[in-house]
Amino acid sequence: MVKSQGWNNSTRNVVVHINPLITKFTFVILCRCGFGIPVSWITNVDGSEDAVFAEALEKAVESFIPRILTPKWIYKFPIKALRDIDHAWNTVTTLMTKFTEKRQAELANRDADNYQTKDVFTRLVRNTENVGKHALDISEVVPNMLTLLFGGNDTTTSAILTTMVMLALFQDKQEIAYQEIICNFPYGTTLTTSVCKAMQYVTACVIEANRLVPTTTNLGRETTTMEIPVTVTRPQPATIIIPKGSRVVIDQFSIHHDPINFPNPDVYDPSHSLDNFDVDLPMMMFGAGPRACLGRKFAMTAISSFLALFLRDWMIDVVQYDLDTLAREAVESAPLGKAQYAPMSDGEKRQCLQERFMADATPKGTAFSLGDIRLCVSARC
Repeated sequence: MVKSQGWNNSTRNVVVHINPLITKFTFVILCRCGFGIPVSWITNVDGSEDAVFAEALEKAVESFIPRILTPKWIYKFPIKALRDIDHAWNTVTTLMTKFTEKRQAELANRDADNYQTKDVFTRLVRNTENVGKHALDISEVVPNMLTLLFGGNDTTTSAILTTMVMLALFQDKQEIAYQEIICNFPYGTTLTTSVCKAMQYVTACVIEANRLVPTTTNLGRETTTMEIPVTVTRPQPATIIIPKGSRVVIDQFSIHHDPINFPNPDVYDPSHSLDNFDVDLPMMMFGAGPRACLGRKFAMTAISSFLALFLRDWMIDVVQYDLDTLAREAVESAPLGKAQYAPMSDGEKRQCLQERFMADATPKGTAFSLGDIRLCVSARC
C-alpha cells in the first residue's frame, strides 16, 4: 500500500482519501490470509486465472448488495453495468468452483491433518469429506465462502476506517497508541498474535471507535425454543418475559450511546473499554453467544495488525483546511449584529468535525460506515 502511494521517509502532510486504501487492504488481507485466495495489492493483467479471478472478485465485492437485491432476469437487459456485474459474478463462481475442486484434490493426496494451509477456504473444502448433517457439497462451499468474505470485508473496513479517523481527530489518543505500539512492537521485531493481544490500548481504541459508529447498527435474534426471562433495572426493577417465537432487535447504536453506561457518550474515550477489557470477545463489536460473528478473532487481529504497522511508521491527522472551513462557517452563521465572535479552539474544531463525520455515516454494503474521509499522512522519521 505504502509503495503504491509513493510514500517514503520524506513524506509530509500528504492529503489522502483513505476509504479506498482501507477497503483495498481489507480485501487483500481477507482473501490471502483468511481464504487463501491469490490476490495481490496491484492486480496483474497477464490474463492468468489468478489475475482474472482477482479482478472479477473485486468487482463482485463492490456489487454485493445490488446482486442479492435484484432478480436474475434483470441482468438480461442490454445495460453494460448490469452485464459487467453478471459477468464478474459468473467468473467468480466458475473459478471458485475450480479452485475448490483443486483444493479438494490436494487434500486427498496429502495428510489432511498436517496440511499446511489452515485458512477458512481449506476448512470449508475439508467439510466436503464429512458425512451427516455437517457435511458440505462442493456447490455449497462457494456461497458460504463468498458470504463470509463479503460480510467480513465491509465490517472490517468500517472498523479500521472509524478507528483511523478518531485517532486522527484526537492526537493525544494517537500518541498513547503509538507509544504502546513502539513498546510492544519495536523496529526489527516480528508482529505476532500475542503482540496484538498485548496492545490493549490499541484494541480499546478500536472498540471505542466502533462504539461511536458501530459497523452493525442492530442485532436480530429469535426466541425459537423457549420463553426468555430478562431482568431489567430501569426505569424500575422488573422481570420481562419474552415469549417463545418472538423476534428481538437489539439497537446497537442506542445501547452504545446510553449516557448511564457511557458518561459523555459522544466523546471518543478509549478508557470506556479498558475498564472491562476482553481482547478475545468485545461484545459490542461482534455480538455474543452462539450467533456471534464467526470471524471476530481474525478481524481483531487484522485490525490491530494494520494499526500497529501503519501507526508505527506514519502519523495521521485531519486536514487543516477542513478545520478552517468549520471555523469560517461558524463565524458566517453567527447571529447578525454580534459585535464579537470568540474564535473556535483547535479542540472545538475537532469536536465539530467529529460530529460532521458521524452525521455522514450511512449503510455501505453489509455494514454501517463513515462517509468519504480524507486524512493527512506524514512519515514519523
